[in-house]
Amino acid sequence: MDRVGGQVQCEILRVVQRSAHRGNRIRAFEGSGIRQPGGECVRRDGSLLGNAGGVAVEGSTEAWPGSSTQPTLAAFDSLNRQRSYIEVFARGRRKMEFTVSADEPWVVITEEPAPDSQGDRRLWVDIDCNKAPPRQSAGTITISGTGGQVAVKFTATKATPEQLRQS
Repeated sequence: MDRVGGQVQCEILRVVQRSAHRGNRIRAFEGSGIRQPGGECVRRDGSLLGNAGGVAVEGSTEAWPGSSTQPTLAAFDSLNRQRSYIEVFARGRRKMEFTVSADEPWVVITEEPAPDSQGDRRLWVDIDCNKAPPRQSAGTITISGTGGQVAVKFTATKATPEQLRQS
């Protein structure tokens, strides 16, 4: 435990992704502050560290908000029918509330509890190929909560009838 001016320093580390093969947890640094008597970690400006929610996307070790990169899901395509996920998690001890929306009507989002978590949510993202336009399209899934908004980008490719015949 580090002390600065008689105050106990604290850090919040958050599990943002699991390796599908080994179950290894990858952690992302969320910040540091001063540990209060009640156990909350408070930033030097007085705001609670970890009070807002965070977002992680499958295949990335980053967490948003906070990363300088754009959250992006792996590309979808109708020939290889895959789905991907976004994890929404609480930063800190408070209950997290959020909303999720997609800017395209052919995006299907299913919410369920994240594995091995206490309140974190996994958002499965799939493409309804019957409704998606042919060829490549791009879209955004927006997660909004107390910490602001995170826009997750994606691309989806729907095979043309000719490509389907050739496959």
